[in-house]
Amino acid sequence: MREHRLIVVLGILMLTNSAQGSWTALSSGGAALLDVSQPTDTDLFAIGLSIDQTGYIPKPVAHVYASTNGGALLTEITNGFGGILNIAPVAVQFVDAQVGYVVAGQRVFATSNRGQSWSSTDLGVAVNGLAFINADEGIVVGKGGIIKRRLPGGSFQQIPSPTTTDLMKVVFVNAQRGYIGAYNMVESQDPYDNSITKSYVSAQLLRTSDGGYSWEAGQVFGDYAIEEIFFLPDGLHGYISAYKWLDADRNEAHLFKTSDGGVTMVDMNVPLQVGTIQMGMSGPINVDRFLAIYWTPEGYGRLGGTAFIAKASSSEGNPPKAYRNV
Repeated sequence: MREHRLIVVLGILMLTNSAQGSWTALSSGGAALLDVSQPTDTDLFAIGLSIDQTGYIPKPVAHVYASTNGGALLTEITNGFGGILNIAPVAVQFVDAQVGYVVAGQRVFATSNRGQSWSSTDLGVAVNGLAFINADEGIVVGKGGIIKRRLPGGSFQQIPSPTTTDLMKVVFVNAQRGYIGAYNMVESQDPYDNSITKSYVSAQLLRTSDGGYSWEAGQVFGDYAIEEIFFLPDGLHGYISAYKWLDADRNEAHLFKTSDGGVTMVDMNVPLQVGTIQMGMSGPINVDRFLAIYWTPEGYGRLGGTAFIAKASSSEGNPPKAYRNV
């Protein structure tokens, strides 16, 4: 059993020793970390993103990191991604210390030698998540309800999807039971001040009980963006964090639970206020996103996330700053 747990919060990798309960921020050399995979007690892999501003147009640069000591020291293993670097990675999974996968853009990158070399497959559609059941077979999901299964040998088979909603995240509890988080993002522009308003619609879970060969859609449980999906080993009891977009700085966090494998969802109405701010007048500090979930079969859970504190404007003409508390 692993002695530590990891989460990525606002681009920083956080490590805890579960016996001590303390957290340590780990360095990635300047890149914002986006996802982490830990196939063994000591082997850890992470993906990150930095911005190359040396040219006229800033470009995203993908990074993949490896560690042999649980994340205390990260070494870059991107190795050119086969020459495709200006692309933002969104998910990573290593099934052991050598074999791993990264999804970025429309591509699935694969390595069998711990990142010394990478191959890639262009799926022709934006890919948002992946979950591998073993070293050769896994599920990738993406825009428009696309579900593809990677087969031994590296080819991809399209799987019938029960929805055209964008599929954003996929997890498996075991080799048979898996879940996909789905929602659409809608953007509208104000014709007067050109401000952008976001909304998230049609949040729902898809589920499989045959290893990902067929999928069923649960109820649409609201207009949210799904953040994290966590299920207990029974595959029936689970917790899903989600949020609503309020404005450019704030979201409204929600936590849902299910006891029937995602068929129906219930809002737990978790109290969101975590403090009070005093700035001439007092106001609540509320959680705006739950970024990490962990629950035990005994019913004890832990949540990690962010809370919006304040937005300050400068009298000297500098851009306003939003402050958040992790």
